Parts: sequence; C-alpha cells; structure tokens
Amino acid sequence: MNRKRMTTCQLALLTATAIGLSTLALNPAFAEQKNATVTASQSQKPSMSIVKSSLSNQEFVEKLKTEIKDSDEVRIWMLGKSEFWMQNVKLTELVQKIPNGYRFAVLNGKNSHDEIVFIVKDNDLLVNSEEEYTTAAQKKFQTMESQDVHGLFDLQRNNYDVILRSNGLSALKSSHIGINGLPLYSKTIGVTSPFNKEYGNHELTLDKIKENDVKLKELITASGADKAATDAEKVKLWTTYVTSNIPYDELAYEGKGGEYGYELSSDLFSVATRRKAMCVGFSIAAARAMNLLGMPAYVVSGALDGGGAHAATRVYFDGKWHTLEATTSWGELSKKVGKTSAALSYQKWRLDSYTLITKDNQDKTPADGTGYMIIDPDFEEWAKGQETSKLLYINTEAAFVNRTPFVISTDLKNKMQKMNEQLKTSLEALKAKDTENTYKDKIENLIKSVEEDVAALAPNKVVDIWGYEQYMKAWDNTLTFYNQLSNLLSKSAKNNTLSESTDFAKLKEEVEKQVKEEKEAHDKKLAEKTAKVYEEKKEEAPAKATFTPAEPTKSQESMTPETTDAQLTAKKKATISEITALKLPNYLANQYKTKVNGATSSSAIDTILNEAKEEAGKYSSLETEREKQKQIIWTTPNLLPGERDDYDKLLANASSADEMQTIVNQAKEKSAAKKVIFDKQAQLQSQVSNSQYLSSDEKAKLNSWIESSKTEKELEKVTKDINSAEETAKAQAEKAKERQEQERAELEAKQKQAEEVAQKAEAERQRLEEEKAALATQQEAAEAARLQAEAQAKLEREEAEKRRQAELEAEQKQAEETAQKAELERQRLAEEAAALEAQKQATETERLQAETQLESEETESLRQAELEAEQKLTEKKAQEEQAAQEAKELQRQAEEIAQKAEAERQRLEAEQAALIAQQQAAEAARLQAEAQAKLEREEAEKRQAELEAEQKQAEEAAQKAELERQRLAKEAAALAITPTETEVLSVEKAQAEQNHQNETTTSSTVEKELPIRSESTNSTTSGSTPKNENAAGQKQEVPSSIKTEEQAEQTLQAEPRTTLLQTQVGDTRIEAEFSKEMTEVNQLHAQKVEDHTLIQSVAQRVGVNAENVTIYDLTLAKDAHKVHSSESRTVRIAVSDTRKDYKVYHIKEDGTLELLPSSMENGKVVFNVNHFSKFAIVAVDKNEMANKKQLPQTGTVNWSGAFLGFGLMVLSLLGFKKRKEN
Repeated sequence: MNRKRMTTCQLALLTATAIGLSTLALNPAFAEQKNATVTASQSQKPSMSIVKSSLSNQEFVEKLKTEIKDSDEVRIWMLGKSEFWMQNVKLTELVQKIPNGYRFAVLNGKNSHDEIVFIVKDNDLLVNSEEEYTTAAQKKFQTMESQDVHGLFDLQRNNYDVILRSNGLSALKSSHIGINGLPLYSKTIGVTSPFNKEYGNHELTLDKIKENDVKLKELITASGADKAATDAEKVKLWTTYVTSNIPYDELAYEGKGGEYGYELSSDLFSVATRRKAMCVGFSIAAARAMNLLGMPAYVVSGALDGGGAHAATRVYFDGKWHTLEATTSWGELSKKVGKTSAALSYQKWRLDSYTLITKDNQDKTPADGTGYMIIDPDFEEWAKGQETSKLLYINTEAAFVNRTPFVISTDLKNKMQKMNEQLKTSLEALKAKDTENTYKDKIENLIKSVEEDVAALAPNKVVDIWGYEQYMKAWDNTLTFYNQLSNLLSKSAKNNTLSESTDFAKLKEEVEKQVKEEKEAHDKKLAEKTAKVYEEKKEEAPAKATFTPAEPTKSQESMTPETTDAQLTAKKKATISEITALKLPNYLANQYKTKVNGATSSSAIDTILNEAKEEAGKYSSLETEREKQKQIIWTTPNLLPGERDDYDKLLANASSADEMQTIVNQAKEKSAAKKVIFDKQAQLQSQVSNSQYLSSDEKAKLNSWIESSKTEKELEKVTKDINSAEETAKAQAEKAKERQEQERAELEAKQKQAEEVAQKAEAERQRLEEEKAALATQQEAAEAARLQAEAQAKLEREEAEKRRQAELEAEQKQAEETAQKAELERQRLAEEAAALEAQKQATETERLQAETQLESEETESLRQAELEAEQKLTEKKAQEEQAAQEAKELQRQAEEIAQKAEAERQRLEAEQAALIAQQQAAEAARLQAEAQAKLEREEAEKRQAELEAEQKQAEEAAQKAELERQRLAKEAAALAITPTETEVLSVEKAQAEQNHQNETTTSSTVEKELPIRSESTNSTTSGSTPKNENAAGQKQEVPSSIKTEEQAEQTLQAEPRTTLLQTQVGDTRIEAEFSKEMTEVNQLHAQKVEDHTLIQSVAQRVGVNAENVTIYDLTLAKDAHKVHSSESRTVRIAVSDTRKDYKVYHIKEDGTLELLPSSMENGKVVFNVNHFSKFAIVAVDKNEMANKKQLPQTGTVNWSGAFLGFGLMVLSLLGFKKRKEN
C-alpha cells in the first residue's frame, strides 16, 4: 500500500475513533449487577442532589436573606457556563438580575454555597441518578430532539457514546467544572453528525434515519439473513451478500471522490442508500444490521497487516464476541481474500482474523505487523445484557428481533459463587492430603480454573444463558476431576467424597431450580410484553389487520361483551407464553403469535396452539434429520466449500426428510462425477509438470486451463492443446539451441574485442596519469620560481631601503651642522649690528655735545672730529656690506642643499616606480602562468569528458550484452540445457562490441589532442582515478582467464565500494560521495536558501557583496524519508565562474559561521563533512584580492619635505635680518 493510501485510510479512522473512544466507561446499566457494591460505597458518601427551587424567584430571595447574615452580596453561577455569570450582586437587586426563563436551583438541600447561588433555564433538565439521565436521553434520541441536562455526577461517561458511534452518529457537547467542591456536569442530550464538515448528509432527521433503516432491512431480506435459523448463519449471509454486491469506494479512498468523498463513504447512509462505501461505512452498516437482527454489535478500529488503518465490527452470538470483517475486498484486503470462494474466505479471514487489543493497551500493537483491532471489554460486558432497543437507540421499532436477553441475577450469582468457594476449599484440602505431591500440578490447575470461574462471576460481569451453561459445564468437569483425584489419593476417602459430591449436587440443584424459575418468569414477562406490543400495534392500525375475526359461538353470544374480551385477552397471553416456550424458529413463532392475537374465539386459540405444538414436533424431528444430512454433505469428498454452502442452503429450505435425502443424493452424484474430472485433471497436470520443453509461463497457463475445465469435453480439448503446445515448444527449443550456438561464437568474438578496448583504455588512463603528474611537477616548479623571485625582490628592497636610510642620515647630519653654523653667524652679526647701533648713538651724542661746545672749541679740532666720525661710518658700511655678502653666500648654500634634496627625492621616487613596475611584471607573469594552467586544465577536462562518453557507450554495450545473456539463459533453461562456464561468462564480451568501433577511432584522436605540457604553470589539478578503475570511474577487471560467475561475483565483492548520491538545483549539480557502501540512505536533497536576511548577514560577516553568497540546505533521505548519518562524505558543488576563488562556511544552528577547508577540482568546490545542514559558498575575486596589496612606505618623501622646510626657515631668517637693518 502506498503512502497516500495509508494516509487516507488513517484519516478515515481518525474521525471514527475521535467520535467516542475517549469517553468510554461503564454505563448505569451495570447498576443492577453492582447493587451490593454500589450500596456499600454510597453509604459512605454524602448524598448529592440538584433540583429546581419550588419557590418563586422573589420568595427564594427572601428566604436567602434569612440564611445569609454575614454578607449582603452574592455571586451568580448559570448552570452550563464555565465562569460566574455575575459577581457582587446586592440581595436587594438579585431578582431583577435573573433573566427571563431562568429560576434558582437548590444543590444538596442548600439555597447557596459560600454566597454563590445557582440559576438554570426552565426548560433544562436536572437529574440525580444515571437512571434518570438514561431515560431522558433515550426519549430525546428517539425523537431526535435536544435538551440541556445538569447533574452532580459524571454525565460524560456512558456506553451510549459507543452505540451512537456504531450507528454513525455522535453525541452533542458536554462539559464539567468544579466549584467550591461541587462537581457540576452539563451535557446536551441529542445527536448530530460525527463529521465537522457540512456536507450532503450533515443535517440528520428522524425521517432520514428511518428511510435508511428501510433500505438496510431490504438488504438484510435480500441476503436471507432475516430467515436464517441461527445467529451465525445470519452473520454469514449478511456479510457474503453485502461484500458481493456493494463496491468499495476506491475513488474516495484515493482522494479523488470530491470534496466530501470521505464523509459520504463513511457515514450511516453509505451502504444502504448510497450503495458505495469505505471501511467505516461498511462497519457501521454491519453493526446496525446485526442489532436489527437481535445481536449486539459495535464498530472497532485498528490496522490491517502491515499497518494500514482500518475499521471492523464486533458481533455477539453463540455466547461470545466475534470480530467481523464486513468491508468489500480492495487493496490489502484483496491480498487476504486471494482467489478463494466467498464462503471459504468468510471462514478463513472475515471472522475472527484479527489480533485483539483492549482500549487500555493501545500501545501494545503486534510487533510482527499483523492486523489488530482495539476492543472495549467494558462495553462488551454491558452490551451482551441489553435489549435490542437500547442498542439501536433510534427507530427501535425497525428491529426484526427485539432481543431481550435472560441475565443471571445477583442473588443467583452469589449462590454460584458459593459453589465455587466450597469446591475451592475441597481442592485445597485435597492438595494438603497429597503429601507426596503426586497430583500437585493437576490440583493447582483445577484451583486456577475455579478462580477463573469466580472472576467471571464478579459484580461487574454480565452472565447470560450462554455464560451460565458454559459455567455449569466447567463446574461439572472440575467436580468430576476432583472426585477422580480424591479416589486415587485414598480409598478410605471414598465415603467423604460421596458426601461432598452429595453436597455439591444439592448446591447445583438449588442453582438449576432458581435458574429455571427466573427463566420462566423472564419468558412470561417477555410474552406479556410481546402481546402488549401486538395489541398496541393492532389498535394503532386496525385497517392493516390480516385476520378477520370468526363468527362468535352461542356460548360467546350469551356472555357479556366485557367478560368475553377479558377471558380472550387472558387466554391469548397464556397461549403466547406457551408458543414462546416451544422450540420454533422465530419467524414461525411470530406467525402463530400473530394468529393468536387475531383469533376471536377460545376454540380458535386452542386450534392455533395445537397447530403450533404439532409444527414444533415436526420442526424438532426435521431439524435432527437436517443436522444429520448436513454432516453427510460436509463429509462428502470432492465438493468445494461454496458447493457445500449451496447444499446447506437447500437443506435449510427443505421441508421434508425425503426432500433432504434427494439433496444428499444429488451431492453424492456430483461428488462421483467430480472425482472423474479431478483424476483426469491430475493426470494432465502431471503431464504438464514433467514436460521438459514447456516454459514456466506456458505450464502455468495450461494448468489454469486444466483447473477451469469442469467437463470431460473441455478436458479433451485441453489435452489436444497440451500436446500441440509441447510439440511447438520442442521445435522452438531446437531452433533456439542452434541460434544459441551461433550467438555464442559471436559473443566470444565480441568478448575478445572488449578485452582489447579495455587494454587501450587502461593504457590511455595511465598516460593521462603521467601527464597529470608532469603538470603537477611543472606547477610546483613555477610556484618555487615565483617564491624565489619574490624573496630576491624583497632582499633588494631591503638593501635599497638601508642604503637610502644611511644617505639620508648623513645628509641630515650635514644639514644640521650647516644650520648650526648659520645660527652662530646670525648671532654674531646681530651682536655686531647692536654694537654699531650703540656706537652710532654715542657718536650722535658726541656730535651734539660737540655742537654745544663749538663756540668754545677750535674749528680744526671740530673738523678733525668730524673726519674721524666719517671714517668710522665708512668702516661700518664696509662691514655691513661684507655681512650682506656672507648672508647671500649662506642663502646660496641653502638653495643648493634644497636642490640636492629635491634631486634625491626624485631619484628615490624613480627607484620606487621601478620596483612597482617590477612587481607588476611579476604579477602579470603569475596571471599568465595561471591562465596557461587553466587552459591545460580545460584541455584535460575535455579529454576526461571524451573518455567518460566512451565509457558510457561501453556501459550501454555491456547492458545490452547482459540483456542478451539473460535472454539466452532463459532460452537455455527452456531447452533444459545447462550452460557451461564459458557460455555464461562469454556474455560479458558483448560489452565491447558497441565500444570497439568508437574506441578504435577515438583513442588515436585522443592521443593527438593530448600534447605533453613542459612549460611551468601555477594551476593545480586534483583528483585521480581509483585503483582498479577505468577512466570513467567504473570498476572493470580484464581477466587473464575465463572465470565462473561465482568467482566473478567474489572478485567484485572483494573490491571496495563507494556510494555516490547526486541531485540538481537549477543549473547547479551537487554530489555527495561516501567512502563505503551506504544502505541506510539512497537520496540526496538540496534546496537553495532564498532568505535574503540570512544571505546579507553572511555577506557582511565575511566582507563580500550579497550577490557573491549562495546558501544550500543539504539533507539525506531513504525512500523519501529524511534520515541523519554521521558518516564522513565528500561534497562537490559545481560553480559557473572558475575565475574566482571560493570559500565554504558551515552555518551553525546559533547562526555562527565555521570556515571549512575546501578546494577547487574540475570547476567544482570540494569539501568534506560528517553531517548536513546549511552551507554558504562565498565567491572572492582574485584581481580584487591582488589590488588590495600595497608596497611598504620608504619615508623618502617625508625627509625631502623636512629639508625644504629647513631651507625656507634659513631664508626667512636672512630676510628678517635685512628688514631690520633697513
């Protein structure tokens, strides 16, 4: 059964199971069997009651005021609600707060409980016992009405939920809440559809149910179950008829029956009205049909063999419960039925074919996967003691038989328990007497048997007449064994044994007497009830009376009308009781009872009674003869079970012994005729089986013809067909042998060609390996040269840096010394200038003084002084000019220093540019080497692809050769020729024929297209062909000599095996390779993650753009079921742009990233993991990475700036000095 089917069927059972299984419990009907226990327990509990107040609401409040003295406020609880309706209500306002149509309720005799008052609808029902609830519920169910009920005991637990479910119905809502220690239960009495959907039959009415019952009864009548003599026959007739005429709704089962296909195929109307159903619908119809026929029944759920959810029916007849498979064969059921006849399949698996599990042990399903059903022992115990009307629940008048079982009373069970206790005591005494433990095991087994009988008589057990008879038989057997063991143990104990046996006999006699009295009382009561029903029906529909009253006799005419009616009624009741006691079939008894009710005189009643007694005598002798003839039928050989069933039906309808004997004679004649046919069939089957030329299919076909041939004429035709087929097969075998010889020679030639191609392929593979090794060596050499060049450039840069540093330090030192000299000279000149200024001022002062003394001094002395002053000024000007010239010299020297510094800066910049150009040239060389390596890789990949294509052609040729080998092997088997080892293995040579032409032409081409690369490259190529594999990776061994199949298989098993799983996500191919053979997984699933938030987060953390991040969610599966494995695996993910580098990150559950080691192989990112989750593939541009690299700073430009700044400082000082002199 595929997954879809199982899921649909489980959905079917889910609804049915949810209807009522969760609320199953003992029903009040057990009260009669538990009176003693219930009474004892109730005596210890306070009485609980709930009634509507007889006072008006105003009177109730006035009385409440006298009871509540500590508070003037109350809370209001409305029955049926889950919370307070109102709180903190003033007593003075209480009456106004009560809504119309509600009144107060009194609980346990109190008007309030802790300032809480209770109100209830006027139309709601308050019940104080389960009997009250049951009576009210059944009354409402009969009219399909609803009513809210409230009580202080559990209204949710009762067996009527099971009854409703088994009738395709469901109870309305129920609730429970506890408040201040008061258990409040509420329930809505009424029925509804078990399905939540509003489909075609969702609205239920009494008329619809009655109409469906009429159609259901038509099916029962058509099956003949209503006229069957026994309950077992009724069950069989119903089942075989319905499963042969009502089809299984396979469209609904497959989910193709429309929106409401399941509901329409699983409700109570599916079988009788719709005439098409699924397992739940069949089981509901069967349960109601059995109840209509007077047998308790209900629906159970479970599973078929292998686990598919299923429903069946439990039926009580012949003193025990049976599991009935009432569903028309389909799918898994058809496998169980096979090709057996309807009768045989009924006996074999439609009755009691499931393992039983109680509802309390639903988790203990059969470990071997066999079918099972979950039963409800409590309900079964209760139901077998109920009348048909209680089990039908709705439209009870539709019953064919109103079953009223006789149940052993509690008093009678107590007496039977006393018998058991006395027997157990005697057995224990006997065990003590057996000092040598000779019979210890036997006595203990007897004690255990008695204890089991005691358990069967527990207060909660229902014992009907079947149970009573089985109990008495077991008790008699135990007593017999007890007497035998007692006699064996001691001869002297014989008298004691007789005495004890006498006591046991008295107990048994008392029990049997009471059973007889209770049975007679029960039958009498039942007869009176039946008569009353007939009278009521007669009064309700006088126009439908079948019998016309006879003319009254003279004695009747002389009577008063009142006296005649009373006497006739009493006589009718007594006569009906007598007819009930007679051993007549139900339909005959009902006919005579109907005649009695229609009789108008006492003599007519007597006549009817005599006819009934005479008929009972005939029926008894006829039934004895019928059983005798049935035994003869079932012991007559060569008859099929279905044919025996047909003869059983004929015997059941036979009305005389002669007619029965005729039927038996017909059966014997048919048996003799069939024996001749069977012998001929066996002879032909032996001929077919021993034929060495016929194939297995032809043998099966001919055997099928033999089995289907039922006459001698048909068998003669089959004989001719067998001879003709054998001759044809013999001719074909000879032709096939010749053709096989020819093809064997061709295969040997092809095998030789295949070996040559394999050798060439191996040589090509080795050449490719050598080229790969050479390429790897060249790449390593190129990489070493690149690293050496980088190291040399680094050394040269370091030496140049040291040289420039030393020169700059020397220049700096020289510049500092020059600056110091310039500063000293500046200071000296400044001092001289200050001295000259002071001298000038002194001279001016002297001149002024001289002017003041001109009058007193002589003119010549004055002139002499002026000359001296002028001479000093001349000398001073000469000194100033000399200082100016020195400053100009210093400025010139500073300018020279600045020019040298600028020249050094330009030289250093030129060296730096040369280094950059050298690095760019090295990078260009590296990129060129990588491009060259890429081209070589692409050429290698191209060669690899060509080899894979050739290998694929070789595999296709091998597959064709294998198919050819299988065909030849079949023909050899048909010809009864045992192929030699050479013949079996020569088929492998066919692998080469398809390849040979392609290999011969392409191998030379491949050699020309694969030149040896000698130049140095930087690319790397990973991956190699495993040992003992060809270029395409397929294992292939070229044997030096021909091996047997067994040796070849052992060679393959010895080689290591890997598991390669592949999947496709858009244009991206993803592979996962395990290093060993994996049986627990066979599928790889991959999904591209489109979570932009997650992608952006990963991109930010690894420092790339979001478009460079691709995330895959990888999982493993086994037959579409997700599985986990910790086995290490190699993952390969194809990428579209091989110019970029790729990194792989594992995205953990907490969102952190783990960088995984990875590499690039043949355009795929390769990494190893031991688990699957989400992985991010990050692309990084190689050029972008190169551009981010920068040369080291040399400091040259900074020193040049320092020198320039120093020169400018010197110039500024000189300028300052000149301005000051001016």
